[in-house]
Amino acid sequence: MPEAHAPGAADAFPEAIQAAGRFHASQLLSRAAGRVRCREARLSEGKGRLPRVCFVKPA
Repeated sequence: MPEAHAPGAADAFPEAIQAAGRFHASQLLSRAAGRVRCREARLSEGKGRLPRVCFVKPA
């Protein structure tokens, strides 16, 4: 569920729980790992490592 909908859903359905399917959990983990890899690549530039390419989703 998008972050913008979560507070309203919690107010409307106080007894409900939020769940994510296996695909969505995997997708969130993959995106988080990608952000960490890109951040580490930026921080390690110029330290003798091969340059890395990080793909950024266009705005």
